[in-house]
Amino acid sequence: TLTDGKQRKGRRTAIKQRMSVAVMRMNFMRVLTQASLKDESQPEKEAERIRGDPAALAKVVGMQRKVKERFTVRRKRESAEAVLELLRAWRRDGSFFVVCARFFRQVKRVQHFWRRKSAQLLKTIALVESMWAPVEFQVCKAIVTKASKPVDDLIRKPRHGRRATI
Repeated sequence: TLTDGKQRKGRRTAIKQRMSVAVMRMNFMRVLTQASLKDESQPEKEAERIRGDPAALAKVVGMQRKVKERFTVRRKRESAEAVLELLRAWRRDGSFFVVCARFFRQVKRVQHFWRRKSAQLLKTIALVESMWAPVEFQVCKAIVTKASKPVDDLIRKPRHGRRATI
């Protein structure tokens, strides 16, 4: 997929950076080894010369600043790429997360309301039930009496001396 490719590219970039750092270290060690083979006291002499010469010290400080700036720029680029990748992912998946977040907020509102008002709602339900119970009884009684016939109507009257049947 597209994200897998980007992850692989990010891994390749990280590997290249590690390799470039390793190459720099190897070159640095090679230079140090060659310098130490020429003259054992060469680095100390060079350090003394730089400490004593303000112009050379300024050059070393300038070189250090440039190297530090390069690493800073590289780190900021990597951070910016990570943010860009995050924004691209949010463009694709963000609307779903926004909808889910809104839904969860509404669920929390309902839960909060229920926790605060459940006792009061139960009291209100009991009060309404007690008020409507007699009214419902009267309505049900009227419906039942209207629908039912008297018992006398259910019994057929006997004709000509026969027994009554139900």
